[in-house]
Amino acid sequence: MLEVLIEAGLRAKETEKQRFFELADRLRATNDVDEIQQIKGDLARMTFGS
Repeated sequence: MLEVLIEAGLRAKETEKQRFFELADRLRATNDVDEIQQIKGDLARMTFGS
């Protein structure tokens, strides 16, 4: 049981890490001011919490 919970936690952490890097790539690639602000907000929530 404990092993299943640990594996689930590791998968969730990896998914969150992947999402963060996808957002960072989008931020780097966009020139749309509104999208930049949205992505920055998403990254801030991921980093510092809501």
